[in-house]
Amino acid sequence: MSNFQAFAGFTLLSSDFNATTDGLSIPVRSIIAPLADNGGSTLSHLVIPDGIARDNGSNPNILTTDQIGNPRVQGDGIDVGATEF
Repeated sequence: MSNFQAFAGFTLLSSDFNATTDGLSIPVRSIIAPLADNGGSTLSHLVIPDGIARDNGSNPNILTTDQIGNPRVQGDGIDVGATEF
């Protein structure tokens, strides 16, 4: 199971729980930053710079911008979640 598949369908209401992938328990706070005003019209979670969510996502709808208006494709791949690091 990929990291993207492991997090599909999660609604992040808090960073105080663990996500499980391949039997490993990973604190969500080590994957994404707390909900904050990162620009744009809504609050958002940014990925942790060295976390597993960075560059491990997909873009099946070929979006050009992320939730806060930044280019969707940056770096080596698409970040998991609604914002691009």
